[in-house]
Amino acid sequence: MLRSIEPCVCKMQYMDIDEYDGDVEKIAQAVRASWLIPKGPIKNLTNAIENAGAIIIPFDPETRLIDALSFLVSWNAPFIFCKY
Repeated sequence: MLRSIEPCVCKMQYMDIDEYDGDVEKIAQAVRASWLIPKGPIKNLTNAIENAGAIIIPFDPETRLIDALSFLVSWNAPFIFCKY
């Protein structure tokens, strides 16, 4: 299945918390800027994440210990598995 997916240009990038002096607000501002998200509430977080290039996949982990997990394929966008 993964072979049929075309490589994409993903807007997501690693944010090193030390480069932002541990300031999560600065990191959030940097993410919003790189994803072109305006100030204010995010109406649909799923759409924002998908528009940034991630692939969100609903799944049932059959346990209460897991809500979500992510998997990065080096040549493509991150996969984010979210409990439905």
